Amino acid sequence: MSGRGVIDWFVPPAADARVAARARVVAGSLLTISAVVSLLLLVFIGLRSRPSTLELGLFAVAIMTPVGAAIAIRYVSRPTEVLLVTNVLGSAYVAVWAFASGGVLSAATPWLIALLATVGTFGRARVLLVAFAIDVALLTGLYWATGRDLLPASVVPAEEAALLAFIGQLSSLAVVAMAARLVLRARAEAQASIRHGEQRLQRIVNGMPAAIAHADCSGSVPRYSFVNRRYAERFRRTAESVGGMAMPELPGDEVYRGILPHLQQVWRGEAVEYDVALPTTDDGTRYDRMYLLPDRADDGSVQGAYIFGIDDSERKRALLALEHSQQKLAEAQAMAHVGNWEFDLETDRMEWSDEVYRICGLEPRCFTPYFAADYVAATHAEDRPQLATAVAQLLATSLPQRLEHRIVRPDGAERTVEVRAEVMRTDAGGRIIRLVGVVQDSLTMGRSTSMPVARRTVPCISLSAIAASASRRRSRRRSSMPSRRPSRARPGASVARGSDCRSRVSWCA
Repeated sequence: MSGRGVIDWFVPPAADARVAARARVVAGSLLTISAVVSLLLLVFIGLRSRPSTLELGLFAVAIMTPVGAAIAIRYVSRPTEVLLVTNVLGSAYVAVWAFASGGVLSAATPWLIALLATVGTFGRARVLLVAFAIDVALLTGLYWATGRDLLPASVVPAEEAALLAFIGQLSSLAVVAMAARLVLRARAEAQASIRHGEQRLQRIVNGMPAAIAHADCSGSVPRYSFVNRRYAERFRRTAESVGGMAMPELPGDEVYRGILPHLQQVWRGEAVEYDVALPTTDDGTRYDRMYLLPDRADDGSVQGAYIFGIDDSERKRALLALEHSQQKLAEAQAMAHVGNWEFDLETDRMEWSDEVYRICGLEPRCFTPYFAADYVAATHAEDRPQLATAVAQLLATSLPQRLEHRIVRPDGAERTVEVRAEVMRTDAGGRIIRLVGVVQDSLTMGRSTSMPVARRTVPCISLSAIAASASRRRSRRRSSMPSRRPSRARPGASVARGSDCRSRVSWCA
């Protein structure tokens, strides 16, 4: 079994990586002490003419105590306490040996330094301080007893004292050197582990689809302290070349001036989201969604910014194309005086295009329209039965319907419009829940002829019945999911919505 395998046996079986690393260091220190004491015992026996029973007993105990402590580490969860107890016992053995072999001048006293060095391998300041205090107290006591001639006669003959002192100092130096080696090896392993973790994190971050960076804002000019590969590639650079670069230098002064207000928000401790457009190599434009988060120090001050960027070009281009298409559609509807609408039967709410508002003599989007309160109220009173019949026919047959009727504008002017409607959506049970259609001003249709709206197989029903049915549906929805809706006037009531619609007055039946 290798040396690492021997040390691993002393690690608690269920220990995590952090506890296992501590256990290896402590066990290595304890076994080092035991090995050096064993070698010292062999040299001691070879040099001493007649070793005393006290000395041999102390050597035996000093050899077995670290081994027993190392075994104990396997079964305890706090190896620090085991190391401290072992150090206290070792210091006690040294004190007894020094008391019997010359006091502060004994060959045993250098071992107090050796024991302190082994405690230092664990790197816990509090444990090291306690062991240091114990050693200082023992040395002070030995010095005081030696100076006042309170010690018994030394068990070591005078002619062997110098050689034993030399051996003791060499052995203690050997323990210090081995302890230092353990510290250096543990430090090297820790650094290797950190490097491995950093490399793995770097691979993970480089493999992510987002551009990631960190900016250090401690200086007068923020600088990149880290960027991943994708962030550097946005500017046709490598991650290594960007590290340490001033932020204005990478995107250029013009782009940086647009970013600076967002960075200033981050420096105030705010999280920021914004869109940025960047030129590409093919003279195109790339759209990124940026997220900035403050990096706070322990005292709460902002010391930097975490930067995350996601390529949002596909969605942005789709939105721009949609906005362009909607703009063209609105222009075409305005030229043809044709508007489109949607009608939610569950809520009675409608959605009108801008041209529907204009056909009705209103400012576009000045209020949210509802069928009963707004569209029916704008319909000429004599044409409301036809409108009700058309809606009923559509709901009964699901077939597209066409209707011409008059509307009354807020200024009292009448317009004839052609309305086409069809089913847009049904629920899981097949019930119609949404209608869609268009309305066209008759001024653009030329001379139009009336068309029958619906076959008379369906009796004409009143708009109030349709409104009551919609009300019952809304009541069922409110019982399961409460909602808030603005109150709406019944057909024929005076209606006024929004600051831009103050002129709407009395669309009476």
